[in-house]
Amino acid sequence: EPFSIRYLKIIISKGFRDGEELLGTSIRDIGVYLFRNWARGGTATADSIWSYDPAWTVDSSNETRWVSQMGATEAELEIDMEASYNVAGLNFTFLWGCNYWKLSYSVDPDTYGWTTASEGTGEFKSTVTLPTTLQFKARYLKLLMQKPVTSIYNPDTPGEPGTIVTVFSLSGMVVLTHPGGGGVFGIQSLDGLEYTTLTYGLRQPGQWMLASEGEIFTWDIDEDEDYDFDTYNHWAITFQTVGSEGLNRDTKVTIYKNGITYGAAKTMTQPIDRLSVPNQTRLVLGVRSSAHDVANANAWPPTLSGLDENLKEYTGAPSWPDDRDPVKHGASHSPYFEGSIRRLGLISSALSAEEVEGLYNDVELGCHCYDACPTGSNRFFPEVPVPCSGQGVCRRNPSGEPFAEGYCECMAGFFGDNCENHCTTSPSLGCCEANDDCPVGSSCETSTKRCLSNS
Repeated sequence: EPFSIRYLKIIISKGFRDGEELLGTSIRDIGVYLFRNWARGGTATADSIWSYDPAWTVDSSNETRWVSQMGATEAELEIDMEASYNVAGLNFTFLWGCNYWKLSYSVDPDTYGWTTASEGTGEFKSTVTLPTTLQFKARYLKLLMQKPVTSIYNPDTPGEPGTIVTVFSLSGMVVLTHPGGGGVFGIQSLDGLEYTTLTYGLRQPGQWMLASEGEIFTWDIDEDEDYDFDTYNHWAITFQTVGSEGLNRDTKVTIYKNGITYGAAKTMTQPIDRLSVPNQTRLVLGVRSSAHDVANANAWPPTLSGLDENLKEYTGAPSWPDDRDPVKHGASHSPYFEGSIRRLGLISSALSAEEVEGLYNDVELGCHCYDACPTGSNRFFPEVPVPCSGQGVCRRNPSGEPFAEGYCECMAGFFGDNCENHCTTSPSLGCCEANDDCPVGSSCETSTKRCLSNS
């Protein structure tokens, strides 16, 4: 059975010692199983049995197998995992295969019937692996096999002409589960029916994503699986309104991990009043939203869970679940986050990438004051001194110290402490990027991008 663990201690009280005291006891390896085969140890039945027990497909031995009756042209194998699980990863291995198979599943066949998960046509003689993206909630699995590809002599009449019969055989089935993932932190409406929450492992193990009601603000972040949990990680999410039309607004969302952008920023559309009405929003920690925090949140189908029907992805679905509403992360998976949060902050405006990096490095950036950089005039307003002569941008001091001097980052073609000079200013012979850009007898000064005489 699975259990939670952080530390493991193994005590060897009486180790092996040989007579010459040259050998002792050692541990070669320790395995920690994040995912296990939930079909193993379950109950298996079949409508077509020879002398090979269907339960041998789910035992712990690689040497046993189930074999159908001699002459069978169709057979069904049913497995009861003895509890409902979120299946996400399944394979079964044929010894004597078929040309057609169909895998069905159910939480309770008598009440809800069977649903087809996948089917295959071809010649199947070995292991069939279904992708982890095929996910469903099930307690019972049923494998239908038709059109056998193997024929053998009847064991009672080996070698006798005319006694060859068709047969199916399966050596095992492996069913892995995806327990789901919970919300780490986010914002929600007071009742929790509107929410935008950063979640971990919700659709796929190791995947970070934003979850929301009705898929309105859901975002599968395009990054590799993440199992970096040796130390605390710093996460930041910025929401910046970049446009509006009618009753909707466009929001640019940027996610940062440890001060660095995580995935590409994404702009999404949402109702203009969603999670923006004063005194009608709150922070949520450790759960997708407070509306998911009900006693039977994982009960299936979700109509038995006590969850509000407004949490389903497709709100127009007549039933729950629905083909258009798979509820991969609306009800079927755990809404809770198992871990610890050291600190949480809420800032009223969208931070820049530079400011987020400062938060991660615990450096408070100094004020970007008008007098942080040297001033100068330009040809458009020669009588008005402005920072960096209006021909560059004033950057904060890298130390982040408040009121520390900044520096000018000049526009292309300008140079000087306050960007007061242009690459055409005398004694320049023209602007350049390389020596080839300059007249004969001159060369390019790369720091100022101007051609200067060699004499």
